[in-house]
Amino acid sequence: MQQVRRILCGRWMRLAVGGLLLVGCAGQPKPAKPRLAGGQLRQVALVDGVSVSDADVTVRLEAARREWASFLLKVTVPPANGAGAPYYLKFTPLQAEKSAAQLPADLFGVEQLLAVAVDLNRAGYVRHTGLSAAPKTLPRALLPLVNDRGTVNLAKMRRQTSASSPAAADSAAGTEESLFWVELEIPATAAAGGYVGRCDLMQAGTDAPLSSAALKVQVFDFELPARPSLVLASQISWESLRRLWPDRFEAVTPQYLNRRDVRYAPAVGVLDQLVG
Repeated sequence: MQQVRRILCGRWMRLAVGGLLLVGCAGQPKPAKPRLAGGQLRQVALVDGVSVSDADVTVRLEAARREWASFLLKVTVPPANGAGAPYYLKFTPLQAEKSAAQLPADLFGVEQLLAVAVDLNRAGYVRHTGLSAAPKTLPRALLPLVNDRGTVNLAKMRRQTSASSPAAADSAAGTEESLFWVELEIPATAAAGGYVGRCDLMQAGTDAPLSSAALKVQVFDFELPARPSLVLASQISWESLRRLWPDRFEAVTPQYLNRRDVRYAPAVGVLDQLVG
């Protein structure tokens, strides 16, 4: 009986020591894996004209021929090692999903959205936005960047804290996130349908993108005029017409207005001038 107790005690001791070893191993922090430096590119939305929020991962645009479509990108560029290699945005041609048609990559216009000092100490700003008048800068200035056959060099972008100083461009990489306003003009000759493409954040000397954003563009089957005919749109009441042109509208009943009736020709002529 005493021998059985010794055997059981020995087993309990081995189990206890093993448990302590397991607890000790589990409690030790695992060595952190080295993180590779990489940039980030994602679509964002400008909320209330001031703050920025994340949007859908895929950029989705809809436009007619001759129409401009736009979206906002947030780009984070990692710090450069030593002299560093330049970073750039690379747009792929937009490929039609159901045909061989393409929209070239140089159609994209890219501008850096910079924050500038704005006078916000006005009641109108608070009424329209519901925000405090404390901020002194807003993203309002656009710095054009060159699109060279789909490639946009980010070496010319400026630091947000000193947007008015061109000398700050070289040290902008890796300091903070930058916003880029991207515009796309649909050509008049574009075929209607869906198009797909991609925008990549690249570093010189590497083939793999640091980050990417998918592009989907839907081109409608109609074309906007090259010269807009509507300059101003507004409402005008019938009472205002009678007050301004009493000789032409005083004896006219609106529901009986007829372009084919010569009696209404003076009133119709005034309406044509206002619309045209």
